[in-house]
Amino acid sequence: MRVLVVGAGVIGVTTAHELARRGHDVTVLDRAYEPGRGASDVNAGLLVPGDALAWGTPKAPLLMLDAVMGRSRFLRVRRGAGGAIVPWGLRFLRECRPARAIANVAALHALCAFSYAELERLLAEERIDASHARNGMLFLFATREGLVEGAAARRMLARLGETYDELTPADLVGLDGAYERAAGRVAGALLARGSGHGDCGAFTRALAERCRALGVTFTLGAGAERLLTERSRVVGAMTSAGPL
Repeated sequence: MRVLVVGAGVIGVTTAHELARRGHDVTVLDRAYEPGRGASDVNAGLLVPGDALAWGTPKAPLLMLDAVMGRSRFLRVRRGAGGAIVPWGLRFLRECRPARAIANVAALHALCAFSYAELERLLAEERIDASHARNGMLFLFATREGLVEGAAARRMLARLGETYDELTPADLVGLDGAYERAAGRVAGALLARGSGHGDCGAFTRALAERCRALGVTFTLGAGAERLLTERSRVVGAMTSAGPL
């Protein structure tokens, strides 16, 4: 099958690589002149299945109400969002029920764990150096109440196999001396040992080279302007350099 992948970021390139491995004829299109030069190049590179928490929880409706009333520090509902926000809001509230919240966290964690395992497989099989290390991720809390709440929120993830260590300010300094100046301003931290980090842009560009070796064509410097259809089926894309 001939496949056109629109976007040469980390998702597009990994998709192209898997399709090529399965024997498909793949072309990747991107307006940039090198793979991984968009959002993938400024991605923080955090790989954190230990933070796979769903927004929809029994506490979320009050947070959303604060957002609607303009009292939230981290959520905002745009004025004039229109009537579409009502059915969306009702669907969101449905997902805030305890049973749905538990199911959603389990699904999110399964996806994160699978994705991380696939990443590590690719890094090993393709011998890619993306500065990857699964050496844990710290969550800092300014208050003891926040630390207790953060640990409670992650209990289900712990039941799903994630490991957390609770650290005191002194433990933080022992872990990394760089925390010495901040130790007096935090109540403690959680260390998610199953998490890690990597260079997303470097990984994307290295995997793009492996794609080329598999026969993938990269059409760069030409963005997709619209999709081309025949009988309600997508058959290509009109690009700034012509149809593809």
